[in-house]
Amino acid sequence: MTIKLPKFIFEFDSENCSLAFTSENIFPAPFIRENASFQIIILGNPILNEKINHESIARYFLLNGADNNKFIESINGEYLIIFLEKKKNNLFLINDRFTSIPVYYYISKNKLIGAHKYSDLIPIASRDSRFKLQKNNFFEFLWFRRIHNDTTYDNLIRYLKASRILTFGSNGLDIFTYWAPSFKKNNSLSLTDSATMLSNEIISSIDRKIDRSKDQTINLFLSGGMDTRTLLAAFIESNIENPACYTLGFSEEGEYKTSKLLTEMSNSEHHFIQLPQDSYDLFWEEKRKLSGGFHHQLMNIFIGLENNFDSSKDIFFHGHGFDYLFQGMYLPVDPITIGGKPTHFKRITNLNNIDNFSSYYCNNVPYRTWRLDVSSYLNKEHKDMMMEDLYLKIKDIEIEGQNYANNNYDLWEYMMIHTISRHYSQTDVMGMGIYGEQRKVANDNKILDLYLSLPIEHRLYARILRAALRKMSPDFSKTVSANTGYKIDASPMELTTYFGVKKIMRTITGNKKYSGPLAKDRTWPDDDEQVRVRKRLNKRVMNLHNSEYLRDAMPYFNFEKLKNDSDDWLNNKPGGGHFLICLFSIEEFLRSL
Repeated sequence: MTIKLPKFIFEFDSENCSLAFTSENIFPAPFIRENASFQIIILGNPILNEKINHESIARYFLLNGADNNKFIESINGEYLIIFLEKKKNNLFLINDRFTSIPVYYYISKNKLIGAHKYSDLIPIASRDSRFKLQKNNFFEFLWFRRIHNDTTYDNLIRYLKASRILTFGSNGLDIFTYWAPSFKKNNSLSLTDSATMLSNEIISSIDRKIDRSKDQTINLFLSGGMDTRTLLAAFIESNIENPACYTLGFSEEGEYKTSKLLTEMSNSEHHFIQLPQDSYDLFWEEKRKLSGGFHHQLMNIFIGLENNFDSSKDIFFHGHGFDYLFQGMYLPVDPITIGGKPTHFKRITNLNNIDNFSSYYCNNVPYRTWRLDVSSYLNKEHKDMMMEDLYLKIKDIEIEGQNYANNNYDLWEYMMIHTISRHYSQTDVMGMGIYGEQRKVANDNKILDLYLSLPIEHRLYARILRAALRKMSPDFSKTVSANTGYKIDASPMELTTYFGVKKIMRTITGNKKYSGPLAKDRTWPDDDEQVRVRKRLNKRVMNLHNSEYLRDAMPYFNFEKLKNDSDDWLNNKPGGGHFLICLFSIEEFLRSL
């Protein structure tokens, strides 16, 4: 099967004032306009005056240039603008608040070269005599499951951060931040008021992201969880046409059953897409190119679905982003135990008592690799230096965030949003974009402003999202979650009681019906199992400790410990599958150089 990945690449020569741009499999197609003074290329779907409006935005730039930051700040939506000012010999790159459309760039003398994917740019940059791998950054990826700030795996290519106007011309490079977050909290709002505002903004974001001038089919990737059922409820509540819903899975259990129930309740069209059981052994090259080595490349389940969609018509809504914005997925909390047993209760950590924020963040942010101690794989002579380097990288972002933050809680949130599309789910978003125009509802200026204004208590336990769902669809809120097997609106007390009773009954009876949902019924497979049962993957991960690619790129790494632990993990000891696949993702990247 031939898979066409999304791609664009451009080269600006400031000496000759020439801009070359090519693209393939980009949805929507790039919007390009030009006159005697200016040239503009718009990628994605920028929103002006509450609707997708490429023409008006292009007209403004072609008449006025790129000097009005207030106008740029007024643009909503998901976009990247490439703008050439011919008379002044300047190229501008302007992106949204979310880096919805990632762009990597490389400068060589009088030329700036940019690309959508790191994997498309690095073959060009690596021919430069100055090119050098930044080997410590591989450790950052293993530690956090992602890379931060504008860095990459080399010293020449950079990632353009959010809300930026990059200018490149005869005067060199300049990067300006045209919008900055305000962390002022609206503490006067009740939870009910906040939930009402959120439900209204979700409906409005969906409405803004539908271009009614086009004949397009509206689809929703629907899971059995909170985020996408809230979007389905919003479609129904707003009287926007019901989307055709698609659920991906390895079996018609778990998420599919729950999703099917939701579509039956809402009278929505529903399709099941069967994922191949050996998906972790498939499409390695394509997954590597999408991930660029910056993500667990095999977790992209949206590759190989060509026969299910019409890319000329289909647009895809999805719920990515609502988990960390409104479910409190990465809030600074401590779990509460009762009698030494875990519960579903959490206590908000007092961040303002913490002196060394960057160190605390590195060791406690929930998206880090948590099932094992990554620092234990550092050779003793390198450990202190590597950990200090890691803390300093986060310190750089902390210093940037201090310009906007009022306290450590604001700094924590700044860390969450300063490069949203470097989050580990980004390859899923890019994978959806292979088959048509994807719409990330959470990538909306007004939704982001609301998130920034919320008291932290409204996001704890997903209170605000649960309340918004209850408002839009009480029936959906009472329907089970595929993740827990219990109603999705359950409180911490209800969940603690529910699972406590099930455990007691399972202990007394030995009956497996009292177990929770199984990993095999989830959309994403269990990494520990996959590294054991997938023949192609198993062959590679069992020999990672011998990889010359890894040994050369990571001289600080203890490969003898990796060998011993790999043997245990591949013989049923839990906890190492994800780590092995992250190492495999790095090795795949290194092999491609």
